[in-house]
Amino acid sequence: GSLGAGGAGAVHRAWDEDLERQVALKLLHEKYVVPNQFVDDSTQERAQGRFLEEARTTAQLDHPNILPIHDFGVGASGQPYFTMKLVKGRSLAEVIDRMHSPDSPWTLTRTLGAFLKACEAISYAHDKGVMHRDLKPANIMVGEFGAVYVVDWGLVRRVERGRGQGQGAPGVSAGVSTGEAGLTLDNQVVGTPLYMAPEQAVADQDKVGIWSDVYGLGAILYHILAGRAPYKDARGRAQAQEVLEALRQGKGPDPIGEVAPKSPFALRAVVTKAMAIAPEDRYGSVGELMGDIVAFIEGRVGSAWHLNPVMRAWAGIKRRPLLVGLGLACILMMVLVVRTSRAAARQEQNSVDRKEITELVEGLRPGTVTPELEELLKGAIEGPEAGRGRAVRELVEALAVELGQDGLLEELGGAEANEPR
Repeated sequence: GSLGAGGAGAVHRAWDEDLERQVALKLLHEKYVVPNQFVDDSTQERAQGRFLEEARTTAQLDHPNILPIHDFGVGASGQPYFTMKLVKGRSLAEVIDRMHSPDSPWTLTRTLGAFLKACEAISYAHDKGVMHRDLKPANIMVGEFGAVYVVDWGLVRRVERGRGQGQGAPGVSAGVSTGEAGLTLDNQVVGTPLYMAPEQAVADQDKVGIWSDVYGLGAILYHILAGRAPYKDARGRAQAQEVLEALRQGKGPDPIGEVAPKSPFALRAVVTKAMAIAPEDRYGSVGELMGDIVAFIEGRVGSAWHLNPVMRAWAGIKRRPLLVGLGLACILMMVLVVRTSRAAARQEQNSVDRKEITELVEGLRPGTVTPELEELLKGAIEGPEAGRGRAVRELVEALAVELGQDGLLEELGGAEANEPR
């Protein structure tokens, strides 16, 4: 049966009679082999060259998150084909949809685990002098038992290691992959517009490098957090030509903070850095991007958000699970502080709250809280009245989101609305 089709070829489920196993068979479209009025000879030659290069390059990438190539050949009709391991599972695009649905077994942390495996494959490919150029959730397969594979290397390109400068691979010319999920085009642009780096949109291949794949991975993380691809509106709509024009003008998608405001700040910072318009502002490698995601998972400070005092404070808490309860207690205490910060009639109660939090901070075991957290807490107690409410709310918001206590944010918002001015 058919497993999917693109602009260059189609993938089918097939049976290997020699080894008695099912495989995935990718077959070049007949229009690129048989003479016809719609495709000229030069286009056919380039398509065949790309197909061969995809098979050859993928076969040379020996990594657990890249599908191994079993065989290459030419069918009776003259169509070249190659066979791969058959993955029983779903694409990362489907996983993301499930993650954003109610009562899904796919949590953010579990999805990030699959995403990191894909990042490992791309990092390995870069080390071998190869870049993908068409990274998107539809090109990442997640198997039934946790295996993750980066697929569709049809736009693969050799790169000069150490510089990341694109070097045209033999038989590879400018073209675009196709597929319903990616809004792809058949022109001189290489990649899928929704996940494409700006330098790819201008069709200047000399400016394309490993940083372009870094952007693609950032766009996938954007999709994970937002539940929809960059540039798509709330109804999931986008026009490929409009996206390309925005990219050429240096316009990025809606900021991730506006599209997914409840997602962790640290991951939003990773997306912002990975999808920077200027390549030099992005991560220098996929490994650096992975390092920040792992830092988030482990509760450490990452390079993309190391200057944010709230996130530094939260990292201190997350490294010490026993302090999660303390974090909740601090939230409740500070809600009381905010409730009374503008109410002159309750000055006496305000003093009591300050005393309780002061005792809480001073009673902590030395070394159990980072200096940043202690400074923020004391600032909420001793800081000037005019700025104390805002500082407290920022800390409350960060802790509440990370601890999954959204109800506290609603309570805090209601309390502020009812305070006397």
